[in-house]
Amino acid sequence: MSTLSFDLIEEILCRLPVKSLIQFQSVCKSWKLLISDDPKFVKKHLQISLSCPVQSRHHLIVNSTGKVGYWNSPISSIFNTMSNAIITQTKLSYPLSLNSISFKVVGSCHGIVCGSIPHYVLFWNPSIQKLKISPNLYAYVCNTMYGFGYDRYNDNYKVVAISCYDSGKTKVNVHTMGTNCWRRIQEFPSGVVPVGESGKFVGGTVNWLASENGVELNSSSLCIVSLDLGNESYQKILQPDYGDVNVVSLTLGELRDCLCIFARGKSFVDVWLMKEYGKKESWNKLFTIPFIEDIGCSKVAYIYEDEQVLLVSRAKDMLKPKLVVYDSKRDTFKLPEIENINNWMVPTVYVESLITTCS
Repeated sequence: MSTLSFDLIEEILCRLPVKSLIQFQSVCKSWKLLISDDPKFVKKHLQISLSCPVQSRHHLIVNSTGKVGYWNSPISSIFNTMSNAIITQTKLSYPLSLNSISFKVVGSCHGIVCGSIPHYVLFWNPSIQKLKISPNLYAYVCNTMYGFGYDRYNDNYKVVAISCYDSGKTKVNVHTMGTNCWRRIQEFPSGVVPVGESGKFVGGTVNWLASENGVELNSSSLCIVSLDLGNESYQKILQPDYGDVNVVSLTLGELRDCLCIFARGKSFVDVWLMKEYGKKESWNKLFTIPFIEDIGCSKVAYIYEDEQVLLVSRAKDMLKPKLVVYDSKRDTFKLPEIENINNWMVPTVYVESLITTCS
């Protein structure tokens, strides 16, 4: 009976889910070294995870404030469940003995979930339960906004911290995962202050919504500021032409590895996608999400097969946000329930990977 070559074994292993690979490390020393210590294998596994069907490797991680706990489930379980069905989750081992209220998710990239706690940033890979904590950022408190992503030119992961002061000035620091320091870089563009949520990672850049006058937050005063993680330079990204639509508010996002904008009107949310990064003419309106009173305002978290969309919604009378699946082709909604989540939830989508946070 012939044996398989090691090259063929490697080809088979790199197509397996992380849970199986962790178990297979105990088969023999060569498998353990390949799975845990071979950077080429880790990258190949990541590329396959990113390109394979979403139902097999993409997960939704949810935390609930008031509870120290995180749960996750395959993203497919959210979309394939019946309306109002309860989704069973797998509890993750929380990496630190911290109150979950203090942990704010910045973003995820290549399986690493980046989050902030006062004065520190955490890099956590839930798939392999590896954690890295940054050096102390500041000894004093100020309003700080973050962004996290992959620098493809230097092959490393960076988190950006923008400290905003009442004077309108900013200080920007960058920490490269695996190093022991923060570096000061060029300030945010003059007269522009980031607002809203953490920056969104797209194609080697981190992007924030920003106020051009530093005070007003209406759509006409907002712009998009991008930071290239490779050369650490800024540029402004032009918004789409919204036409005659009365845009009440804007939210920045990332869908299908593209920059997107959620333009909310009084009775709808238009979802815009920038197909070619940096080119205004490539903005394309994907669909419009109608306003349903029982569901309320919606934010798109993920696009699944056949234009099914995962929304995070909250109506005025809701005590907590809800997950909503919207079928944009059929114009239908369903509201799955997540097991164990009874308080305010913060959902984040991540992909399985073997990327270690310690390098």
